[in-house]
Amino acid sequence: MAKLKSADKKMYDEFARLFDFCFTCGWRPNEGLWRNWMIGRLEMSHIVGGSGRRHDRRAIVRQCSGCHRLFHGDRVRIGGSLMPTLTKSNLLWAKQKFDPDYYDVEYLNSLSIARLAEPKEPAEWFMSELRANGLG
Repeated sequence: MAKLKSADKKMYDEFARLFDFCFTCGWRPNEGLWRNWMIGRLEMSHIVGGSGRRHDRRAIVRQCSGCHRLFHGDRVRIGGSLMPTLTKSNLLWAKQKFDPDYYDVEYLNSLSIARLAEPKEPAEWFMSELRANGLG
């Protein structure tokens, strides 16, 4: 991954100012605990990770700690129910919905060995949360 330069930091800071919510569940930091299983914070999540990860607005979305963990494969139970996972297709959907001017699948495919699948709406739990937070 490329080293973080001052221009990259400026881009991340601007992105954080523009988006004060999780792209996949709509959670905002002023809401306190995230689903009572962890203290949340908003993070930058790269749609394409590993060696393809780049400091470029086209490659990132905003996610709360919980959704970011679910994207990276953590299996979490809330109230006895296993939380649905999030995929790259779900992050593409979120990028297209909330940051459409920087939605660029061709660019993301240039960073990845495998071609990305089509954008796909996340599981109903996430959609319900987005609607409850006024973003669905």
